[in-house]
Amino acid sequence: MCHSPVSDLMHCKCRKMGQHLARRDIREGLRLYAQQQPAAAVKKWRRALQSLAGSEELQFRTLAYLVSVHSDTGHFRDMLACGVSQLQVARNLDSPELRAEAYLTLARSHYKLCEYSQTVAYCKHSLHNQNINSKLIGYVFLTRASALVGLSRFTSALTDYDAALAIAHSNCERDLQLRVLSGLGQLFTSIRDYQQGMAYHLQAARLAKSFQVCDVGDKLQRQCLLNLAQAYLHMDKLQLAIQCCQVFSCLDVHLFY
Repeated sequence: MCHSPVSDLMHCKCRKMGQHLARRDIREGLRLYAQQQPAAAVKKWRRALQSLAGSEELQFRTLAYLVSVHSDTGHFRDMLACGVSQLQVARNLDSPELRAEAYLTLARSHYKLCEYSQTVAYCKHSLHNQNINSKLIGYVFLTRASALVGLSRFTSALTDYDAALAIAHSNCERDLQLRVLSGLGQLFTSIRDYQQGMAYHLQAARLAKSFQVCDVGDKLQRQCLLNLAQAYLHMDKLQLAIQCCQVFSCLDVHLFY
């Protein structure tokens, strides 16, 4: 079927207009997400995806925003579906870097769903697609370590946590460092070494207070306080556990779930 130059031009203009509106929706979604309106942000990003045909890298980034909000709001099946879509986009672009990120999304989704064996498998795929300097490697080790704890493979988990912590220190990644410290606290709590677990949770709590961005810092502090409260409960230090919960309730920024 032949197309006239006029119809081709109109199609091109319509596509550009659609992409312009999609970019506006993406920015608006980010604003809404920052204002803790996740449902409204999701609507904006889903609408943007419908207009991004031919802009696959932007599709991938928009899916990444959806992954973040679904993770925060506890919609882990939706998070998994976005990971599958990310993987398809990465394959279309034949990008090992994007494939590695998509596999990490799938690993994190399965971890949230307590499907630990699948988490470990997808972490392996993610590592296979990354180069040694990738910023994601530390988070892959972290995710796999957390899943290995769930599988009671504590020695292997400790090895991965150590690898992730070394990367965090090498690259000065405080967010990764905090999450590894929290994970180590959970690991030692799982094997009933409550003193060592508490030591790691306290390190994580002190680090969380140093974050300058209010929303991020308060959220991380809350998670650390929850971890501390649980550790104190295991040690029968009920008053300290209550104090952690009281401080938790005083922080201004709330978690979505």
